[in-house]
Amino acid sequence: MKRSRLSFKKIKKMLGKANPDKRAAHVEQLSGLFEKVSTGEVVLVYIDEAHFHRGMDPGYGWGRVGKRIWRKSGRAKLSERLNCYGAYDFSNGESLLWEDGWCDGERTVKFLRELKRWREGKAGKLVVIWDNTPCHAAKVVKAEAARLGIELVFLPGYSPDLNPIERLWGWMRQEVTRGHCHGSVAELTAACQAFIAAVNQDPVAVVDRLWPVFELDPGVQGETPDLILILVYLAPSPKRPKRRGGSQEHRQQRMVGACSPSWAGPNGCGSKDATSDGDTLADPPLRFGTRPPSRPRRD
Repeated sequence: MKRSRLSFKKIKKMLGKANPDKRAAHVEQLSGLFEKVSTGEVVLVYIDEAHFHRGMDPGYGWGRVGKRIWRKSGRAKLSERLNCYGAYDFSNGESLLWEDGWCDGERTVKFLRELKRWREGKAGKLVVIWDNTPCHAAKVVKAEAARLGIELVFLPGYSPDLNPIERLWGWMRQEVTRGHCHGSVAELTAACQAFIAAVNQDPVAVVDRLWPVFELDPGVQGETPDLILILVYLAPSPKRPKRRGGSQEHRQQRMVGACSPSWAGPNGCGSKDATSDGDTLADPPLRFGTRPPSRPRRD
């Protein structure tokens, strides 16, 4: 493999349904917005909806050695689910969590008003980047955004990787719902709000973790992606060692012969033999079926 200039690495998934031209155009548009963010002309906000169940998300936990931990599969009721809107302010490294029942056009309009109040006093034009879900592309939503002075930028289809708030949801699931079952939706909501309040205390860490995508996969850049090389290794079936015959006395003699002749006495590893200093080395008796004792140190 090394002579063929191959290395062992993790396989990265490339989106197959996404339009490469539209993704490249969005990244180019994002680069222009980033320059305006650097000069304070634009407040760039990413928006997405999320649904959290109060049940426990499977993860890692402590269990008995040799025993797998199982979790019964099931579908949570809609009444036990938190439906919320989220906003990630890339310009200031802050996040917002807002919930008011179902996520539809009417509540999206309310959320845009809440977003405007949340960013009130921040310098720069408010620019929102989100996907093309129906509640985002509704006419009433676009009209309300224009009235509020919010510029809408739509992500290309099948491109969740271009929205960094998706990583915020994964971060929240890891800290709030993984390995923990909340007693009620209200308790789950309070835990999610507490998480948002905690991460907002360190804007630099938030921006560093939720940095937008400025580089696309090889298929978009015109390169030919490497083929996946799959090697199947068939391990030989384990064979039981052959049982060596002979009497127990002969087997003990073979084991004694494996000991170092520099310190083993004429009667084997468990004997007492005189040394050059006149001292004796007393070793525990060797029993068949056990490993020979380690070589003693000479003083």
